[in-house]
Amino acid sequence: LESHKGKGLGMRFPGNKGYIDCLLNQLSREPPGPLPGGHAAGESLYFNGPSETLSTGDKVVHGQRGEVVGPATLESHKGKGLRMRFPGNEGNIDLYLKYLSREPPSVPEPPTIEITVLCPIEGEQKSVTFPMDPKLDTPFEVAAEMMEELGLSNDEPA
Repeated sequence: LESHKGKGLGMRFPGNKGYIDCLLNQLSREPPGPLPGGHAAGESLYFNGPSETLSTGDKVVHGQRGEVVGPATLESHKGKGLRMRFPGNEGNIDLYLKYLSREPPSVPEPPTIEITVLCPIEGEQKSVTFPMDPKLDTPFEVAAEMMEELGLSNDEPA
């Protein structure tokens, strides 16, 4: 890539046909440290949160098994979540650890409450809905997560 010239290397990884351009700060001679929750890349985990379809069209389904890709990359999830790959999705999804488990859920999908707020996004007031599992979340936790993901601080009016 033009943006990587002089700042990275072309790497060949097992299973890939060609090279992948990587920035030097993305590479290390040492293996990566442990992932949150003691999980490892490639590990299979189950999603035990409420099913949801994301704005990208990708889905997470209660009870679905996915593969750990690495640590979560969203600021709101760093240190508290993992980046997951689920069958049928085009992209990877950052999920909080509380929604992931090594064992399949032992109970059916719990009913969810949807919390909707009006917030400024790109200069417009838009309605944003987040699912809330009453067994795993409190309204305060969901509101805090919503504000983090939307880039709002507690002192900004919504």
